[in-house]
Amino acid sequence: LKPYEGDDIWKPLVDEGGLGMYNLMDYDTRMHQSQLAKEAGIYGFMYYHYWFNGDNAPKRRKVLYRVMEQMLQDGQPDMPFALSWANEPWTKTWSGLGKESLLSQAYGDISDWIEHFAYLLNFFQHKNYISINGKPMFVIYRVGLMDEVLGDMLRLWRQLAIENGFQGLHVVDTLGNFYQMDKNTRKTENLAEISSSMHFWPMITLSFHDQKKECASVDDVRISSNMTQYWGAFVSFDNRVRRPDGRYTKIKLDPKTFQKCVHNSFQALATRRNRKIDTNYYFVNAWNEWNEQAVLEPSDKHRFDFLKAVKQLLLNVPASDPFVKSAQTS
Repeated sequence: LKPYEGDDIWKPLVDEGGLGMYNLMDYDTRMHQSQLAKEAGIYGFMYYHYWFNGDNAPKRRKVLYRVMEQMLQDGQPDMPFALSWANEPWTKTWSGLGKESLLSQAYGDISDWIEHFAYLLNFFQHKNYISINGKPMFVIYRVGLMDEVLGDMLRLWRQLAIENGFQGLHVVDTLGNFYQMDKNTRKTENLAEISSSMHFWPMITLSFHDQKKECASVDDVRISSNMTQYWGAFVSFDNRVRRPDGRYTKIKLDPKTFQKCVHNSFQALATRRNRKIDTNYYFVNAWNEWNEQAVLEPSDKHRFDFLKAVKQLLLNVPASDPFVKSAQTS
């Protein structure tokens, strides 16, 4: 990102309270991120978790783990958080569809699942970890890759969670570009008894074409199961930094357009009478994905305007009328 010279590429705001170019191992940087997020009304963060297995996996299983483990030690960002397991193999192509493997992704057996859960437990037991009804939230990126293994693994993990004082595990599937591409997604969801999913924008448009004209959720998508769907939005998407070959995708939003999209989404949430949900979460892509330009953090182009838009949206959330009966109950 730093040396890239393309037109209209946002970079971190250096002055006036911005973060500048930063190292996430730095305590003050992560504390500043927390302060900015809280000021805007953002509830928490979701972090990608990378854990590999197989012949070409790292010995420690994990990669890109140092910042998260440092957070456990020093408490910054001091925000609620959950993990999303990016459970695909790493290949030489950014999309993850290449055949030449860099890091393999197999899912192992009982001993591997116990080892993985023991690592995750360090996060689940943290005071800031997000739980729903006593169950730690755990998002999985590509359920369809795991086939029958996932059901057996999650049954063991739910048992281990209960043995460690939780009520179970709240597993969330990702409704994104691979949902339809991975042929076994629906079958695996059912076998694993997954009851929740989240809208991953803008990737959701590749699996659910009725969403293409939107930049935030305005309804549940059409899937065969009755699982809870957490809605979401995206800030922008521009992967030119990662695609110097010219085969890039560029969907650039400004703060006003983003605010309008999310306002319409909140309005739809408030007026969808038959939508039943226990604790609602809303996922925005993303806080600081600079190489894809999906950033709420202050930038040299928009400064603090995306964060200001979030704050205004949360101060003016539409509320449904409790005296208007739904079609089912009238």
